[in-house]
Amino acid sequence: MSLLKVTSPHASGQSRVSAVMRDVLLATLPGVVVLTAYFGPG
Repeated sequence: MSLLKVTSPHASGQSRVSAVMRDVLLATLPGVVVLTAYFGPG
């Protein structure tokens, strides 16, 4: 009897780590801009 290989439901396809990290950095930019505008640079 062979075991079934079950993959994670959220893992869809091969994605590069650099592309994911780029997306994360781009997603944080609006928050950084608002925080800098509200609290100042420092």
